[in-house]
Amino acid sequence: MKKKKVIRKIRVDRMIIMILFLVTGFLNTFIKPIFLVAQQTRFTIQIQQVERSIASLRVENESLSIDIEQLSQYARIVAIARESGYERSHTNIITVGKKD
Repeated sequence: MKKKKVIRKIRVDRMIIMILFLVTGFLNTFIKPIFLVAQQTRFTIQIQQVERSIASLRVENESLSIDIEQLSQYARIVAIARESGYERSHTNIITVGKKD
């Protein structure tokens, strides 16, 4: 009796599964890190932009606090009141104390 040669054929569905597995492995190995680096770069750029805006707001706040200090000086307020025709009078000052 002759021996039969058995040739195993890979089914089409198994071949598709193997190809998908190889493509997925390729994507995870090579393509995914590239996208992660790009995303990290975008986040770094956004962080730097926010830090710059924070720094500019700090400078603006400092200049505004200096302006507030200058505008709220007692001598300046008295000078503006005199120019407007107001006089300084101690007769209408009422001191409120604590009740014992």
